[in-house]
This record gives sequence, C-alpha cells and structure tokens, in this order.
Amino acid sequence: MMKNYKLIIPSVGMFLGLVSGVFGQYPNWGHVGSLSILTTPDGGDLPASAVLEGFPLLVRLRGEFFNFKEAKANGEDIRFSTGKGVALPYQIEEWNGEKRTASIWVRMPVIKGNTLEEIRVHWGKADAVSESSGKAVFNETNGYLSVWHMNETVVDEVGTLESKDMGTSLIGGILGKARHFPGKQGIFCGEKIANYPSGASPHSTEGWFRAEIPNTTIVGWGNEGGNRGSKVRMQFRSPAHVHVDSDFSDVRGKSTLPMKEWIQVVHTYESGEGRIYINGKLDGVAGPMLNIKSPARLWIGGWYNNYDFVGDIDEVRISKVVRSAEWVKLQYENQK
Repeated sequence: MMKNYKLIIPSVGMFLGLVSGVFGQYPNWGHVGSLSILTTPDGGDLPASAVLEGFPLLVRLRGEFFNFKEAKANGEDIRFSTGKGVALPYQIEEWNGEKRTASIWVRMPVIKGNTLEEIRVHWGKADAVSESSGKAVFNETNGYLSVWHMNETVVDEVGTLESKDMGTSLIGGILGKARHFPGKQGIFCGEKIANYPSGASPHSTEGWFRAEIPNTTIVGWGNEGGNRGSKVRMQFRSPAHVHVDSDFSDVRGKSTLPMKEWIQVVHTYESGEGRIYINGKLDGVAGPMLNIKSPARLWIGGWYNNYDFVGDIDEVRISKVVRSAEWVKLQYENQK
C-alpha cells in the first residue's frame, strides 16, 4: 500500500507535499511525494520571461521531513519524475542514512520564471538498483564540459578530464563535501585539453570558495602568455575581491568580500563581454578580447603547478555556454 507524507524542503521555495495514486514510470514504489518549485517572488523570484533548460536542481532531504528508514541504505531506490510521470535523470552527491541527510542533483527539462512547477519523488522499493549518474545530469547537452563536486574522490563528473588530487583533504562543504587547500597543494586537470573553448568562443567558469588569505588562484584554465586574453584565471585578490586575469584583458569584481565565508563566483564571457557574478548578483563587467589557445591547461587552487590557494573549494564547473543572469540567480538561491 502506498503511503504519502507532507515534507518541506527549505530551498528556493520548494515544497514536498501529499499525493496519492499510481504514477507513470514508478507504479511499484511504496512512497511518493510532490515537489513544487517556486520561481515567483515568494521563491526563486525569476521574471516570467525566464526559460532555463536542462537546469541541475539541488534537492536536499533531511530527517525532519523525510523518513530515511523507508528508503534503501544508500538511496538506491530514490527516483524523480515530472508531474506527468516522465522520469528525470538524477545524481546522488551525498546520502547519509545515519545522519538523515541527502543532497541530490535532478536535471529539470525546463524551469520557467514566475511559475509553480511540480516534480515527484519516489522511494521505497526493496529490489531497486541505483540509477544515479553524474554524466546524465551534467553533460554537453546542457552546456557542461567539466564538473567537480569535490567529494571523497576528486573526479570530473562529465568525464572530460582526468583529475589528480595533489594533496587536498576532505571537509564539510556548502554542498555536501568539499576539499581543503592548505597552500602548495591543489588539483591538476591536464595540459593538453583539446575540447575546451578556444579563441573568443563563449564559456562560463564557476565555483564556491572560502578563502583564508588573499592573492591566490581559485581555478585557472587556458595558457600563459603568447597572446592577449589567453586564459581565464579566477583569482581572489587584495583588497578582498574576485579578479579574472586574462593577460591584460581582465574583469574585476567591485565588491569587497569577507574572508573565511562561503562565496559563489561565476564568470561568463561572450562577444567581447566578461561578467563576474558574486552570490547570484552581477558584480563586474568589462570588455575583454579573449584569444585562448588550444589545447588548454587547467588547475584548481593554483596556476602552472604553483598551488597558492589557502581555504576551501566546492562545486567547480566549466561550461561551453554563457549562463544567463537568471540561471546564475536561481543556481545561487538553490545551492546556498
């Protein structure tokens, strides 16, 4: 017999409430809940014109409103579907039944502004096998080239790059786990990356960071020297602000930022315009002319094997598309 529960998810105005009946892809699952995504002013507050396709939505489950004893030990039976019963790709980033917490990425076909949209959560099937897949949620069809969740194993979820952890350590992050960078250690991701953006093609670079000292590199890719605008080197400079160094074709954030607090930064570039967003809000605009050589190189926490970042980094992403202001805003509101 199917049971139903009233559950609340405290993120982006989402509500997991009561439903009943048999649903589409998952008729034999024991439990189902309805998740409402609010993009009205009471929730994510996006304009009616906003249309976000392929958005990776973070769903956080907590023991106060989700009975982990009804699900399998590692969430193998968790599933998601649209209100019409179409299955949704998902990835479990963290599932801890003992502490009764979970963080799950669900790829939404479309999220529209100023609306209430429904997805359904299914659980409670003893013989279910996990369908969690990072590559199903993050891939080139929604613009992602590389995604690092910074978990126990440092891996590019898209599968584009081979990542080598050069001495960072695991800590609690803004989204599940993160990595601590003590200085002189970081993450190396390759020197011959052939399929990253080159020339002046559009792209986005982002991550969460919690810095302990200034004048360090959060993430950098491209190449050093050779031509103006040859790299995207995201730095935390003094006085405390974000600066994207592109060999004399830079973008500077305007805000003075706090130390030792989690901050989300997104840099976008398209058609000679570079933008920096801090915590979902535009913080700097400039007119750099990029000319990135291929193949590219990439380091997290440093540049050209000089690892200088001291602090913590989480959820680094590189995209081959420009993330819109609406995308950046909803992403911050969803993840914070």
